[in-house]
Amino acid sequence: MVRKFFYEHPFFFLIFFSYIFSFLLFGKLTLFYIDKLDHQIVYNNILGKFYRGDWNAANIFLNGEFKIYYLARLLKPFSLLYIFNAEFIYWFQDLLGRILAYFLFYILSKKIFKNFFLLSLSSAFYASSLELVEGTIHGYFFTCLPYLVYLIFFKSKLKTKHFFIVVIISLNSEINTGIFFFITFLFFFIKSKYFSLKNFFLILFFFYFFLFLSHINLIYALVYDGPFHRIEMLRGSEINFFSEKFLTNFFINLFSAYFFLQKNIFSYSLAYFLPIFIYKVIFFFSIIIVKEKKLFLIFLFILIINLIETFINTKQYQYITNVIPYLKLFNIGFIKNYLIFLLSIMLLFILKKKKFFFYPLFFIILLFQTNSSLIPYAKNNISYFKVKDYRNYYTFDGYYLKNTYSKIKNIVKEDRVMSIVWADPMVAVMSGINVVDGYHNLYPLSYKKKFYKVIEKELDQDPFFKDYYLTWGSRVYAPIRDFKNPKINFLEAKKLGVKYVISKEIIYSNNLYKVAEFKDKETIHLFKIK
Repeated sequence: MVRKFFYEHPFFFLIFFSYIFSFLLFGKLTLFYIDKLDHQIVYNNILGKFYRGDWNAANIFLNGEFKIYYLARLLKPFSLLYIFNAEFIYWFQDLLGRILAYFLFYILSKKIFKNFFLLSLSSAFYASSLELVEGTIHGYFFTCLPYLVYLIFFKSKLKTKHFFIVVIISLNSEINTGIFFFITFLFFFIKSKYFSLKNFFLILFFFYFFLFLSHINLIYALVYDGPFHRIEMLRGSEINFFSEKFLTNFFINLFSAYFFLQKNIFSYSLAYFLPIFIYKVIFFFSIIIVKEKKLFLIFLFILIINLIETFINTKQYQYITNVIPYLKLFNIGFIKNYLIFLLSIMLLFILKKKKFFFYPLFFIILLFQTNSSLIPYAKNNISYFKVKDYRNYYTFDGYYLKNTYSKIKNIVKEDRVMSIVWADPMVAVMSGINVVDGYHNLYPLSYKKKFYKVIEKELDQDPFFKDYYLTWGSRVYAPIRDFKNPKINFLEAKKLGVKYVISKEIIYSNNLYKVAEFKDKETIHLFKIK
């Protein structure tokens, strides 16, 4: 049995290599997508407190003007797991997601060709690349997408158990990604004699019914609690659809070459996108060598999705959302996440014809498995990139600074705190500190306007942050350009409920006095408003 498993799945254990690699380098597991730490994990932690019986858990946000039902995952069954330790459950779900993604993609890919060696490698690629769609932090939709496609194209007779599985997947999917599930019908390159239009619509009905049912809290909020800050969102309003910039953005999106936009190419963006950039350069051009009709169809589909992704950042799309403002409530850009599945299917047809592509693919998977450790390792150990007092922001301990913030909690008690950029207010939340700021997908527009009064004069000094706050607004942050001459209206902040201010720098203001200073890998200052 064991011998047979290793024969059919020689690359299965490759999907866990990142755990081993980061543990050897740092003595702890390292994740990488920063929005998980300063956003999603915090949300899940609050949901865990709510399900443990703290019905007012969401009051910790935005001076208590944030409701628990603004959280998209409130009714998701997997959210119940967060009644346990947030870090443990994160890694448990990450592990489970990799295993499921590997085997479910393997089940689907076996219907395309039978080389176990290459099927295992392709499945390892799919499981490894899911980090680009944030893994399982949002749920299990992309983890289970291969199985849904398998049911649609390779099951002529659907049984009760199959619909039950569809319902479970749907209940654990987020609407921003699941809403595009209908496009699986366009995977016409997967030709199968088992495909049934009737079965497709049955699966579609069950999936969408339970998807919307599990988001009834958001529907309630949109009907009764709006308007929300997303109504004012603008995307790419300065871009002309037919300009050279549009074409540039299109090709950057197509090849995931976002690191070329950075001033310092050795950046978070490089480590994060380098594996998929190399993949696209090699395998997009391999289509010409392989000369397989299905590959051209897949590539056409990829081009269409990239065209949509680029278009939603144009002023033409902005005109559409002004006419239909409810389009702003959901991020249509999430359609690009389906590309991971398409790129993985592309591999099957390429490897089926040209097996020598095994070698670059193996290297790319290794990059996916090690990229989360590249930046922190370099900044800690390589003299050219070394940063003084650098801490690994991509570990739970390194990011949340429990030791420092627990001391701050002992001082501020239940009072409200505001954090000055780049001290993350969501770090304070993880230590149970009540805040007025943070990173939020959905919150009342009225609160955005209240907070703007606090930071208005400061934003007038910084066009970038002003544009970022007014046209995006999800990061309710308080920046200071000159700490010796801050423009933050601390008296307005006091009206909003703020009593304390956290900063990584000393703030010179007649409206503040210093309460404490905490030194660890970096120094944190705590001030009180007079």
